[in-house]
Amino acid sequence: MKKIICKIIVLVICATGIKSLNAAEYEVDEAVGFLKKFQSQQLNYCYQKYFRIDGLYKSSPYVKEVDIATTGFAVSGLIIAAEKGLIPIDQAKDIALETINSCINLQENHSQSHAGFLYHYYIPNEYTGGLEHKSGVEVSTIDTALLLAGIITAGEYFNSKGYSEVKERAQEFYSNINWAVFFDYNRELFHMAWRGRFEGYWDFYTDEIVL
Repeated sequence: MKKIICKIIVLVICATGIKSLNAAEYEVDEAVGFLKKFQSQQLNYCYQKYFRIDGLYKSSPYVKEVDIATTGFAVSGLIIAAEKGLIPIDQAKDIALETINSCINLQENHSQSHAGFLYHYYIPNEYTGGLEHKSGVEVSTIDTALLLAGIITAGEYFNSKGYSEVKERAQEFYSNINWAVFFDYNRELFHMAWRGRFEGYWDFYTDEIVL
């Protein structure tokens, strides 16, 4: 059993891209401790302000745009960080609300969304201080779905902690999405994206398409 656990830990560490450590040299308890520390470092990303622009998250500290799919994952991570006591629950709630409110604002600006779906990437507008979609980027069904999954999760979690306004705003974001616009009833398939016109179909299986 110990050998099996060691192998699993090695695979996990390799999957995260960590190359500076020889995981096979660690005993199980040492490797688990390392992974817990790594998890805390990753959750730290979910509430640090320099990773966010107007409530949405960058995929890296070295890029200027925010990514709505990254934002969906980060909001879910924010919940884990709050649950583990890495951040006060009321502060986590405020961050989640900032994210959801920003997404609703983008939905309500028809130049920055389409039928409630959002563009994949946004950049800061140096004149207005808000966000605008990156030039040439698509309105994405899959990335909006990833974002939505994080937002719904946040709504349920914070509602369970007594913050009903998070769930109410999450429901508003969900309700603003017009799924029928992106659905081709003749082919019974969702379009992948919109870039002035619809592009592609989700006609094959992926883990994300289950969303």
